Amino acid sequence: MASRVVTALVGGFLVVSLIVLGGPAFSFLLLVISTAVFLEFAAMYERRFLTPLNVLGVLFTWGLVFGYAFSTRFSLHTRDLKDLLWLAAFLLLFFYVLYREEVSLQRLTYVFLGVVYIGLGFHYFYLLRVLPGTAAYTLFVAFVVWATDIGAFLAGRLFGRHKLLPNVSPKKTWEGSLGGFLLGVLAALLSAGGFRLPLSFGQVFLLGGILSFAGQVGDLIESAIKRAFQVKDSGHLLPGHGGFFDRFDSMIVAYPIAYFFFRFLGLL
Repeated sequence: MASRVVTALVGGFLVVSLIVLGGPAFSFLLLVISTAVFLEFAAMYERRFLTPLNVLGVLFTWGLVFGYAFSTRFSLHTRDLKDLLWLAAFLLLFFYVLYREEVSLQRLTYVFLGVVYIGLGFHYFYLLRVLPGTAAYTLFVAFVVWATDIGAFLAGRLFGRHKLLPNVSPKKTWEGSLGGFLLGVLAALLSAGGFRLPLSFGQVFLLGGILSFAGQVGDLIESAIKRAFQVKDSGHLLPGHGGFFDRFDSMIVAYPIAYFFFRFLGLL
């Protein structure tokens, strides 16, 4: 437990500091996180981090995360994204042609899925912060996600009795999920007030609930992947927490939804 708390405090301080700093410091943060998460995702398939295919996957993940740095028109509806996705699919299939005896289509599909899911998930994390005056919005999402994780952990330990999805994650309970939801919404209300975000009480309550739910879905998705490959943690780089994928799985889902929500309200 002590190592878990120390890692959370040190890691949380670093993430908050780099989000506030923005610019190259924040880009470096996302470079490290997205690289580690993708390699841990890829390594669950074959228990190896650095393979030619995984390196190719990392490069395409960077392309999706930082696409905005090269084109201000980069979004789900622009030609730039379609070009990059087609290029990724083409080069991965070309890789299959060259190494057919060593690489399966199933593995290629898994890598491509990871590139899109992780690359675009962190792209919205990056996009939300690089827009002018958005440090508070970015921190707001992080605080809701972290509060949800803490609430789910504590409530699950203290009151957990009824299994949520035992075939996906045997330790998660309905009581833990509810505790995470309540603490996530509370964190949303407190941080929105502290940051003076231009949102009504109802909007903050709704967004806090949605982000808490989204973060828990991201956690369940990662748990399902780990269960498919029968691994306990995605990595061992973060003492008490496992790997980077274990720690940032919720943000891959929460940040895109937060970005869409803020855009819908005309705040971005």
